Amino acid sequence: MKSLRPTLPTVPVLAKNTCRTGRLWGHARDDRPFGGKAAPAVVLYYSPNREGVHPQRQLAKYTGIMQVDAYSGYNALYVAGRRPGPIIERHAGRTGDASCSIWHA
Repeated sequence: MKSLRPTLPTVPVLAKNTCRTGRLWGHARDDRPFGGKAAPAVVLYYSPNREGVHPQRQLAKYTGIMQVDAYSGYNALYVAGRRPGPIIERHAGRTGDASCSIWHA
C-alpha cells in the first residue's frame, strides 16, 4: 500500500523589514499499520503561498492513496484520465466530524 497524509503548516519568513507567512507542504508516509515494509518518512516543500499549483506540481507523479482535507488545491489530482494514474482520496471534511469520510476513485 502506498499512502500519503499531506499537511500545510505556516512558517514565518524573514523579508526586508517585515515578516511574511510562508507554507511548508508536508507529505507523510507510514504504511506499517497496513503491513507496509518501508520506513515512515516525511518530505517538506516550501512555498510562499497556498496556491493549488504547489501540491499539483509536488504530487504530479504520485499514484496511490492520499488522506486530505477539503482544500480545493488537490482537486486537479483526482481528474478522470489523469496520468500517471488515479489518486484515491480518503477525505474528512472540516466539519469537526472525523467520522465523515468519503472514498473517491
